[in-house]
Amino acid sequence: MTTVAPAEPHGSPDRFPAARVDLRVARRAALGALTALGLLLGGVEVGLRAAGWRPSVNDSPELHGWYRQQATAAGPNAVVLLGGSRMQLGFDAETFRRRHPHRPTANLALDGGSGTGFLEDLAADPNFRGTVIVDFNALHLGEAMLAESRLRADEARATTASERRHARLWAAVEAKSVVAGDMRFRWEAIAALLKGEAPPPPITYRAADRFVAADYRGAGATSGALQRHQLGRLERHLAEGRLEQIEPAEWLRRSAPLRDSVERIVRRGGRVAFVRFPTTGAHWDIDERRYPRPRYWDRLEARVGAPTVHFRDLPAAAALECPDGSHLDERDRPVFTAALLDELGRRGVL
Repeated sequence: MTTVAPAEPHGSPDRFPAARVDLRVARRAALGALTALGLLLGGVEVGLRAAGWRPSVNDSPELHGWYRQQATAAGPNAVVLLGGSRMQLGFDAETFRRRHPHRPTANLALDGGSGTGFLEDLAADPNFRGTVIVDFNALHLGEAMLAESRLRADEARATTASERRHARLWAAVEAKSVVAGDMRFRWEAIAALLKGEAPPPPITYRAADRFVAADYRGAGATSGALQRHQLGRLERHLAEGRLEQIEPAEWLRRSAPLRDSVERIVRRGGRVAFVRFPTTGAHWDIDERRYPRPRYWDRLEARVGAPTVHFRDLPAAAALECPDGSHLDERDRPVFTAALLDELGRRGVL
């Protein structure tokens, strides 16, 4: 009788010994590579922080959409901040939180943008009942800025709940690490660190709440150089026709939809205020030459039916200087914000 040897069990350890050895080697190699990468990134993080870098969050329509959602979800206590980079850099969130700890903020300001589109969006939302503070100047009624603002409001609203949650969670990670978050983190910075050099830190840093801190003094640039840079940018935009010149009568006509937005928000128990944030030096001179206050800003309050606050009417704010002519340094924004909150409280907005 022939004896048949039993079949070797499937997966027996000595059927594919070479493959198993290769797998163990691959795992060790991967672990070693990850460890090396972690040590490298950790070293870069330490080096950049020692050079003065801070974490900075990347902005996105999804993160914008998260705060747009919060503007409605927070109910009547919500304080929504609209406008451009002057709102982002000039409004101090910590000062506000100390004054109004039970009023959540939703920062919807956009770099280089206008808040008009988001004001219309909030007015059209029957569930929004909060307070809106709008960083506003005459240029914000330019046709291109109006169109861009409405487009950005549409983009934020079009994001999904999942996308918004993911953006908010990742922003919290970015806010803890220079390496994780800053899109300005460049290979040149790594190269500089490897050479033993300190890469110069950026001027601005965005927090997870979308507020931006500008450390002009820490950047090592003189106020004169910063102002020349900003002024050159402004003059280029003027030469290219990118900044519309609107005649007073046409400007007042374009402001009519603002009144409609204000009235709709106020009918639901909300509040709206328009604020002229600081500009100084040659930048202010150009602003005033193109859009003189008596013919534009001083006519706004009666036109839109909401309180307006001009920085030059706040003694503490009027004394501040913008290092680049257009934005406040992070050390000065608490002073401006405190003065603004005092005035908004006096006017019954907050």
